[in-house]
Amino acid sequence: MKINKNDWNTYLNKDVLLKVYSVDGESDEFLLGYMVNDIDSYYIFESIDEYGGLDGYILYKKDAILKIERDNDYTAVFDFYISYLKERKAFDVLNLSAVYEKVPKNSIDSILQYCYKSNLVITISQAESEICPTGKIISLNEKEVSLDRKRYRNDFGIEQEAEDAPISISDILTVDITTKETYLYQKYLEK
Repeated sequence: MKINKNDWNTYLNKDVLLKVYSVDGESDEFLLGYMVNDIDSYYIFESIDEYGGLDGYILYKKDAILKIERDNDYTAVFDFYISYLKERKAFDVLNLSAVYEKVPKNSIDSILQYCYKSNLVITISQAESEICPTGKIISLNEKEVSLDRKRYRNDFGIEQEAEDAPISISDILTVDITTKETYLYQKYLEK
């Protein structure tokens, strides 16, 4: 069932699994999760992976959302997966919720400042770019953020596609605050 845009906020902190489609995404691509916070022009979603486990926490620009759906066959399957994993204490195996709880959720600036000061690995998607850089924040001001993309590319053998220009904060569509991927890479860097 498609949710009317005017009703999106009514799902904040509700135990209702949502399918969130991006304006720029493919028609079959979506984020599956729960809406857990409303910050200015962003929502934060607790995202679910393809097996029903906690994948992480993602800041998502409201204007980048095409539509949100709930209560369909797909979400019914994942409601079962999630319940099954929670019963077996296997839903949040990396304890990502503990990492997320420490993050101040006042604004995108407070989130980025915390990630910068805490040396957290994040992934950012931005308007007008198909590249979603991952890395630690190496510089941050009120207008731009720069990530250590070089280290990530080197570790994964990815060729540099373009110059590593700073990312305009106003162009940020999503920030993976903490996910399985960023958390595990963080642990790799700490070894």
